[in-house]
Amino acid sequence: MTGLYLSADTPETELLSIYNGVRKHLGIADVTEFDPAGVQTLTSGRGNVRFRPLVMYTNRESLAVNESAVKMIDMRSDTVSLPTNEMRNAMASALVGDDVFGEDPTTNELQERFAKLFNKEAAIFVPSGSMANLISVMAHCSQRGSEAIVGDLSHIFLYEQGSSAHIAGVQLNTIANKPDGTFCLEQFKRKIRGDDCHEPITALAVIENTHNMCGGKVIPLTFLDEFTKICRQNSIKCHMDGARLFAEQKAPI
Repeated sequence: MTGLYLSADTPETELLSIYNGVRKHLGIADVTEFDPAGVQTLTSGRGNVRFRPLVMYTNRESLAVNESAVKMIDMRSDTVSLPTNEMRNAMASALVGDDVFGEDPTTNELQERFAKLFNKEAAIFVPSGSMANLISVMAHCSQRGSEAIVGDLSHIFLYEQGSSAHIAGVQLNTIANKPDGTFCLEQFKRKIRGDDCHEPITALAVIENTHNMCGGKVIPLTFLDEFTKICRQNSIKCHMDGARLFAEQKAPI
């Protein structure tokens, strides 16, 4: 259930805009009107959402709800969240320097911490998840005409403007995602190309963890182990789109 808890005087035009935002995310056409107090069930190839846009607090005393404390919770996407005052203060007071010369201590510390966290040789900070995915595709697919196998509900396939193709020159070959964000490993094996000179070269396989369009599901470790084993056996690289990996992180990093 996606719920937006709003004050009773929220304009219906604002509710309609939020509702159409959810519809757009699911690939469903906009509407011009709807019942803001009802429960809307939206179904598409990208998933199912029950959307209850408005809970009216008609008896505030019995619910012990203070009018000034009723705030909107916008659950369309994690990208609509805003930094807290503590976050803003941390950014304003951070030590900075010239990153090109490797003299930004905050960036250096961040990269070193994440390299250690993931047991990698090094890490690099980039402004967006889409840029990180594109860099990974270009680094792992060393020649034009290469192919990457990706989930059909993956962010890299649906929401990155085809950058793998028109910037990196890499073809994306999709495989159907299951509701938990995984895919059939037997089908994955069949997707891997041979050495036919007429075909593109399978150079990369991509997973997404946590999986945005599959309800933020965490990919099971057993699946990851088998997936990476198949990649190694076939001499293809694997990349994990971990843009939302820390959505499930419980302990501080």
